Amino acid sequence: MKKLFKVNIWIAALALLVFASCEDDKKTDDGIDSALEADYSTVSPEESKQDVENAAVNLVSQIDELEDEDGIDVMIHMMDLMGGNDAPASAQFNIPLKAAQILADDSKNSAEVYNLLKATTEEGLALSDSFAMLTATYTYNFETLDFDKTENANDIVILFPGKESDLTNTAEILIGDFTVKEITEPRADFDLPAGKIEFPTGLKATLKYNDNTLMSYTLTAEYLSDGTPTALENVLEVGSFSFTQTLKHSQYKSAGFDFSFKNGSDILIAFGAEINGDWSENNINENSETDVEEIINNGNAYLQFMDLKAVGQIDIQTIVNGEQAFEEAHLGDSDDIKDLPEAENLVSLFTENARFVLVYTKDNTMLAYLEPYVMNNTNSYNQNGVIYTENDYYMDMRLVFNDNSKISMDTFVENELNGFFNALNDFIYTLNTTYGTEFNEVSMDDESL
Repeated sequence: MKKLFKVNIWIAALALLVFASCEDDKKTDDGIDSALEADYSTVSPEESKQDVENAAVNLVSQIDELEDEDGIDVMIHMMDLMGGNDAPASAQFNIPLKAAQILADDSKNSAEVYNLLKATTEEGLALSDSFAMLTATYTYNFETLDFDKTENANDIVILFPGKESDLTNTAEILIGDFTVKEITEPRADFDLPAGKIEFPTGLKATLKYNDNTLMSYTLTAEYLSDGTPTALENVLEVGSFSFTQTLKHSQYKSAGFDFSFKNGSDILIAFGAEINGDWSENNINENSETDVEEIINNGNAYLQFMDLKAVGQIDIQTIVNGEQAFEEAHLGDSDDIKDLPEAENLVSLFTENARFVLVYTKDNTMLAYLEPYVMNNTNSYNQNGVIYTENDYYMDMRLVFNDNSKISMDTFVENELNGFFNALNDFIYTLNTTYGTEFNEVSMDDESL
């Protein structure tokens, strides 16, 4: 049913999060509770809408600055140099970084890290041995236009001219501090080959130019003995910019993730979520077919760009139970009879068990809150000269400002954020074409937004 579509999308997104999340005893709330209790800002609705537009423009401007960082130019030049036939190709020395990328991908699991490394090294080698095979110092030779390899017991070091005009090796990439954990009781669903199984728990990489650090990357991770991730942090710094991702999971009862993209101390983009429930193997086996709400009970989420932050909190179990109770009480009713009452019931459930607000982070005041309401799409048609009208009732969302003016969420996003999404997708395209990444575009029509 259309009216339940967005609810199911929400639950499905949270369910996907569970299987990629990791552990910690305590999850910070990132200001979610205080934001949900914020008072209205004194800023007028017109000024608020302008602030949203300005924030989007400022964000895009700062994203453009990232492309001008020296570290980006040096990395691009290194990729050009590594086009030689016998160079230490990125497919080799980037193996640990690829492993980290897989760990950070919600759609993949830890087993793929092992399979990646198996595919790129000799059969039977453990992960630590695979890395040891790659440790060496690779020095660019200006005469052969290739890299000379010398022994290095601990690290992968690449020395090369950082810019096309440089006549000496002015840049250095160092990949080291690589640590692993042996997985002694691998999960059956990982489908790992026999042999010693190790997953990465630590990695550091730096890019220097004339002894100045331009970029750095760190990975820290923890696992249970069966290979299930229990903590993960990725941090990438490019000049004054930083990307930080953390995933946390507490023994199948609570899980969460946070991502931030900053310029200095200023947050450009940040988002995260936390869920609570019981996704132990036994509970999933008992409920995954029909009762998702028995696995994921409740959750909260936030999205921030610049000084604006959207925060939400939802009791999934109560909402789904309430909708199921309505369905059971109206089993004999036709859609025409129960369509409006069902939409009204869903609005009531969301009003009582969910809250979504948009706040200014600088003073924790509210621009608007998101209100569920019954929407009616009317369709009229002519049949044999008789005009018939059909009503399709469903729940939708709208923003309510401090003067009680209201605007649908779809209209708000289309009018106020169209330029932002276009600019953001331009940036994503640049990343994908320049660095071979595979980030998906963000669409205003995406129901997961």
